[in-house]
Amino acid sequence: MLRTDARSAHLPVLLVARHPEEFHRDLAAGVGADEYLVEPVDARDVAVLARLKAGRRGEEDVYDAHTATLPLVGLVRALLSGVRSGRVVLAEDTGAFVFRHGLVVDASFHGERGSLAFRRMLCFGAGAYTVTFGPELHRGTFTLDRPFLCDQVVPGLERFEQLRVRGLPLAARLTVDFNRLARELPSLPEDVEQVVRLFDGRRTVRAMLLECRFPEALAYEAATRLFMLGVLVPAILVEERERARECAGPPRLFEPVLAPDSEPDAS
Repeated sequence: MLRTDARSAHLPVLLVARHPEEFHRDLAAGVGADEYLVEPVDARDVAVLARLKAGRRGEEDVYDAHTATLPLVGLVRALLSGVRSGRVVLAEDTGAFVFRHGLVVDASFHGERGSLAFRRMLCFGAGAYTVTFGPELHRGTFTLDRPFLCDQVVPGLERFEQLRVRGLPLAARLTVDFNRLARELPSLPEDVEQVVRLFDGRRTVRAMLLECRFPEALAYEAATRLFMLGVLVPAILVEERERARECAGPPRLFEPVLAPDSEPDAS
């Protein structure tokens, strides 16, 4: 009835069940509901799903949104609380993920695929994106449900965001002070080498995090610690030092330097 009335056809309709039943999913789709949820329901998920409806493209089951108003983490949590299938495609970054019946089943981001790509997309994915609902039948590469997202993934993302606010700028280019590294090396973990070797003066902190195989928050913490120890230094300082040496020219090994009192008489 809501769908047939022009005054209410645009409203988001979410069906909430006290107990899940197999036929509920087909029933919800048959009557035109936007989503089917099972109690207990998180109010944040309801708000996200309702807000997503505002970006619908006409009569299509396609929705436009932006991470500034609907962050990806909140979107994923809301999508996994329901039973619909579809995909999310980022407009500005090369990335997408597929969800099916309460599970994320595939993801790709900056050349990576699978759970690593999905995690990195939640960390770095930004800008406009499109949510398309519809059958997603391919096998996928992994499965991730809402409890795992909330218990295992979200804490790392929250830590990563804290580091972004207080830590190293993601656009910073750093290089290694090898003298300092030699002094600090005995007190550093053995696997820190995997972080250090990625700082070559050309990569940014963001590029390092995208290439490092460690979890993003862990690699970010390691880089911040190395910077505080002086092992990592801004690449621009080293470049300026090298330019100053080049401008000074080669050392004057064979040119005599006259003492002030031995200078020739100008007259």
